[in-house]
Parts: sequence; C-alpha cells; structure tokens
Amino acid sequence: MNAKSQLSEMIRFGLVGVANTVVGYGVYLLGLKVLALAYPVAMGAGTVCGIINSYFWNKKFTFRSKNKYSLREMTKFISVYVVQYLFNISVIFVLTNYIGVSESVAGLFGILAGTMISYCGHKFWTFV
Repeated sequence: MNAKSQLSEMIRFGLVGVANTVVGYGVYLLGLKVLALAYPVAMGAGTVCGIINSYFWNKKFTFRSKNKYSLREMTKFISVYVVQYLFNISVIFVLTNYIGVSESVAGLFGILAGTMISYCGHKFWTFV
C-alpha cells in the first residue's frame, strides 16, 4: 500500500470514529432523555450501537474487506476494543499516578494511544 492509500485509509478510519461517537452518544441521549433509562444502561446501549456501527463501516468503508461477515471476525473486532480499553486505562493510570498528569489530559493521551491500537489491530488482525 502506498503512502497516499495509507493516508486515505487512516482518514476513513478517523471519519468512522467520529460517526461512531455520534451514533454512540446519540443512542446514549435517546436512552437517557427519551426512554428514561438509567445512565449505565443508556451508555451500554450507546457503546454496543457504536461498536456495531464501527464494525460494519470499518469492514467495508475503511479496510474494504472482502471477507464474509462472521462471528469469528466480530469476536476479533470486539477483542481489539477490549485490548484498546485496557491499554487506555493503563495509560491514564500511569500518567496520573506516576507522572502527575491530570485525569483530563491523561484521557486524551489514552484515546490517542488507543486509537492507534484499534487501527493496527483491525488492519492487521481483524480484517485480514
């Protein structure tokens, strides 16, 4: 893959990420404000919808996978997000407890690092 194609793929990944945030937060607000769900339930629903949205868009739009949809692939996809989450929490823990960075700023670093893990995990493991 040449540099231009790689950059295009990374931009598509970023666009899907923005869309997932809108979908997840939209479902969260819908659950919270319209359905009067408790915030953990509303956030859970938003997260699930965001991950499902992410799977379909990243599969076809970002990585242009020709593989058939499968439970195995979806399991790999979710596993990448579990690893990303654990890494993100670890980054925040180290930055706040050992370096003295605020939780707000540490969260940004965690998101950036987690995004790289997610991109590489999906590119080289989920959708190969």
